[in-house]
Amino acid sequence: MLITAPFQREHYISFFDSKEDLLIQVIDQSHKKLLQNALNVNLESTLSPKEKLIKKMLIQMEGFFGEQAFYLDVAADHSGSA
Repeated sequence: MLITAPFQREHYISFFDSKEDLLIQVIDQSHKKLLQNALNVNLESTLSPKEKLIKKMLIQMEGFFGEQAFYLDVAADHSGSA
């Protein structure tokens, strides 16, 4: 049985030295995932080079827009604490 709990930022931030360190780790992991997905496209032998390029571009756009809310939230927190 899976029990979900409310998201508490302070809990996750406590594992890092600062919010900035957490953000760096999130960006790093997102970048690694993006690169892995792009490498996986290269392995698809049924796609033409043009189709591979298009698929990689879509992966990149989906990665950015999929995490856009997170980045906007972080930016809002950062601008409010300055």
